[in-house]
Amino acid sequence: MDGSRILRALRKGATAELRDLWSTFEPSERAAAILAAIQGERESATSGARRKLLVALLLKYKSGFRPGTVSGWSVPRLCSEVGRLSYPESKEVVLDMAHAHFASQLDVLQAPILDHLGISHENGGLSDEGMAAAQARTRDELAQAALLAFRTHPTFEMGRFLLALALVIPDPWSALNSVLPTVADELELVTTSTHRSPDPRVPSSQVVVQGAATAWSPGVATPVQDHGESARAAQAPARSAGADTSRLSPLDEQLILRIADSLQGTLAAPDEATIDSIIDELISLNAQRHQSFYHLGFHDAVRSRPARPMLPAQNTSRWRWYYAGLAAGLERLEKYDAILELFDTREEVKTLGDSGRGPSRYGAMHVLRALIRRGRSSDIVAFAQPAAVARFGELRKEVLKYGTSLQREFRFSDAMPVFEVLMRALSATDGELDLDEWATVRRRFAHCLREGGQLEAARRLLEAILRDSDDVHRAMVLVDIGLTEAGFKRLADLRLGSTKDECARLARALDASMVRFSEAKQLDVTTSSHAYYVLGFRALLSRNYEAAERDLDHAVASFELEPGRYDRLLAQARVHVAIARCASTEAGAQRLEAAIDDLVHGVGAGAWIPELFMVEVIAGLTLNHQFGVQGIESLLGIGGESLLDILREEESVFPSRAIAGALRERSARPHRTSIQRMTDGRSALQMLLLQAERCADPKEREKTVDLASQQLDALEELTFEAKLFEEFEYLLANEPRLEMLWATADVDAARIRALEGQGRYRDAAQLLIRQFHAVVARSSGATTASPEDILETLATYPHAETLGLDELRRRLTAAPRLSSSPPKSLRPISILVVGGNETQAQYDESIRAGYSDRAWLTVDFMHTGWSSNWGSFVDEFARRLPGIDAVVVLSMMRTGLGRSIRSMCDTKPWRGCHGTGKASIVRAIDAAVTAALGSPAARKRV
Repeated sequence: MDGSRILRALRKGATAELRDLWSTFEPSERAAAILAAIQGERESATSGARRKLLVALLLKYKSGFRPGTVSGWSVPRLCSEVGRLSYPESKEVVLDMAHAHFASQLDVLQAPILDHLGISHENGGLSDEGMAAAQARTRDELAQAALLAFRTHPTFEMGRFLLALALVIPDPWSALNSVLPTVADELELVTTSTHRSPDPRVPSSQVVVQGAATAWSPGVATPVQDHGESARAAQAPARSAGADTSRLSPLDEQLILRIADSLQGTLAAPDEATIDSIIDELISLNAQRHQSFYHLGFHDAVRSRPARPMLPAQNTSRWRWYYAGLAAGLERLEKYDAILELFDTREEVKTLGDSGRGPSRYGAMHVLRALIRRGRSSDIVAFAQPAAVARFGELRKEVLKYGTSLQREFRFSDAMPVFEVLMRALSATDGELDLDEWATVRRRFAHCLREGGQLEAARRLLEAILRDSDDVHRAMVLVDIGLTEAGFKRLADLRLGSTKDECARLARALDASMVRFSEAKQLDVTTSSHAYYVLGFRALLSRNYEAAERDLDHAVASFELEPGRYDRLLAQARVHVAIARCASTEAGAQRLEAAIDDLVHGVGAGAWIPELFMVEVIAGLTLNHQFGVQGIESLLGIGGESLLDILREEESVFPSRAIAGALRERSARPHRTSIQRMTDGRSALQMLLLQAERCADPKEREKTVDLASQQLDALEELTFEAKLFEEFEYLLANEPRLEMLWATADVDAARIRALEGQGRYRDAAQLLIRQFHAVVARSSGATTASPEDILETLATYPHAETLGLDELRRRLTAAPRLSSSPPKSLRPISILVVGGNETQAQYDESIRAGYSDRAWLTVDFMHTGWSSNWGSFVDEFARRLPGIDAVVVLSMMRTGLGRSIRSMCDTKPWRGCHGTGKASIVRAIDAAVTAALGSPAARKRV
């Protein structure tokens, strides 16, 4: 099969003849089809007539053969010889050949056409009823169905079949004449797409072979208006040499205005039908004026009509103009997805960005903007060809704007191919090059190179720009070169180091290019702001806050004039200014307030403040008595963990309730380590104690003391839970303000437990011995521990023999003692033992049994353990207190709970028990009984 012959025949459209159909077949194809036609005849008479016809044709066109010889040839020989004729001049033979050749392919070739028309068939074959149905269809419906069928099966054989239908069965298939040129163009595109080398910039998944996809659904006939396609098809040439370089004339512009007036209902504006007639007449008057199809597409789009499946004598040029107008109209209606649908399905739309002339000039911008809106970077690069970008300034600016936006979003891998297109385009431009635009493109391309790690290539390109730039660009390029030499990719890479060594290294890197930065600053143009920023950053690294604030403030003021351009950099720049301003001791309260606001918003926008410089900020703010603590409190939301780490060691902020509250909250977080929670809680406690000490309002002071008590209780719980005895004991020994919360005896008792937890028994013994002497010297028995308990505890310590216990026992014997004789009265006495855990609970029954001979005595127990939730025990004790005569308070309970129990015993005697064994508890119960009998309440009852 010779495809070029099929294309030539198809392009003739309505002027094609049976001769053209015959030329599309190879001699062997003709012979096989003619033979099949003859052999398929059922009546021998007809078969004989066909044989005689073949003989007559050969005698007419073949010289050198006698009639008798030719008449004696076999039918296959006759068919073979006729097939070799250039054209037999016999309609019957051509028709027989066509019918026979396509008879076995109707299920592939004719069935899709009938499906689109909605006509029933049997494997593509038509009955008389089916033929009548086809004849009842309009010419547009038939043509459209054929074109859609071809697009689902875009082969040369399908093209030849459509040609045969139009010639062999003109009623009704001559309607196909109007689409035959389109079939030829699309077949040619199929061939070209199949054999051409792919564009390396376009992913293979995005290469669309024309005809393999279509925007119209199979089986749906889209109505089209009759613009006289059939009548004009014979007159219109297939292509026009200048069609792809034409421009819209003033007449075209006026027609577009009239269409707009018609849409808006302007007075005296033509209606839709009139506009259609005008466009139709323009197309009819000059078949070579393809830009008239721009109006056809534009009007279809703004009227929200579907895209046409065919055009009069259509070819690629006409389609390109049509789709340029269609895209313009769709963008006017903001139907960008509809433009992209055309882009994805029509090769003509994909090529509108090729030249910047003709339909490309008027359609490329609309397609490009649709692609940009959907962020289709790879398609944009493939669409915007360098020739069009170089020739069409508006398109070039749009591409530059898009590439710049990608850079500002830090999408440098996407931006690189965009700027490669611009570089190729501007490199090919002669004579009309805008130097400012050229410098901008090269500089931004250098940015892409730097981001890709090609620092040396970027530096060479920037040096080339420097030679022919004005001062505005020169200032920017000098800074770019300096940054490149220092190893930075962009201004946004200037980020403060987290250590002094890192800051020193950054400073040395910038110092190597200080000459370039200084020259850019001295140019004193708007873009010198880049140099001011670098120099201010360099001063910040060296803690020269006055110079840093001056230069950075100048840069930020310039950046703020173009917030879109410096979007991400601006937040970091404001933070750098704010750091310099806060760290300086010269700033007033108003400027500090603005600086802190910049810090808060900057960190919220992603800026970073290293701990090293946060310390500087805090130090500067604490020196400012007007605004210091207030400003620091404003930073709590953005300072993160490092800020609180700094503040808990900064005594100047201890009066801040907000900071104390933040530390209290963090100390309760279970995900932090125990030592971190202890450190936070200790600092929060010290802050609260200071605040309570300085508080003049009694109610506020009481509230603060209560918070401090809760914090101390939490620290005690954490101490025994995580065995942080050393840290807790250090706090108890070195914080004198604890007396606002606990009595000295409570502090000592807690210290003794912490020292025992560390194994520091000698230090614990010193405290116990001091407590022993204090208890013995007191005349009242209401103490947290009895002397016997203390001696018993000391006896359990390692190296007890060195503690002088014999001397302590003699002191105890010599001291006056309260009577512990049992009462002679039979008055009932009730004792409640509070404290202890499951170890002490196992003594309960044996202790009660020991008092079984004293019917007048009742001993009850309320074991609390070491629970942090001791509020419920306080409530239970308050409920039981009216029915008891004395209380034994064991040391095995939370210090806060013990203080609460003792404070509630204002009318009831109590005795403490430091020991944890049964003997100690019994001794404390006996003392409590004696105290109960001697109490005023007891005497009154007796």
